[in-house]
Amino acid sequence: MAETMGDLLVRRPEQYWLRGDAALWTRLADDLGGLGLPESFASVREIVESAYERVVGVELPKRPSPDDMVPVDALSIGHGMSDGLVSPHFWRFTAIPIVIDRWAAARRRG
Repeated sequence: MAETMGDLLVRRPEQYWLRGDAALWTRLADDLGGLGLPESFASVREIVESAYERVVGVELPKRPSPDDMVPVDALSIGHGMSDGLVSPHFWRFTAIPIVIDRWAAARRRG
């Protein structure tokens, strides 16, 4: 059962948009590992958005285009066409909703 925000990110999505998204997911799982689960889904969204912004260095747009890409040197693994690139669209419309759904499931169980 999930007890921390990091627990919500242990199971990885089956697919990412860009290579940097996978590296960011891993980084956020580590960064949020000791943070307890908040009381509201709005807080979950805020926590993940803030962590995204801290690592990526820019605000997560409200309506990102599927074509938007943000280069993040700290997430570069050294190979691949999208190495170090993060998709704000993936985070806004896929990753954060996954984390919120997992938070909701943990609350129901517990």
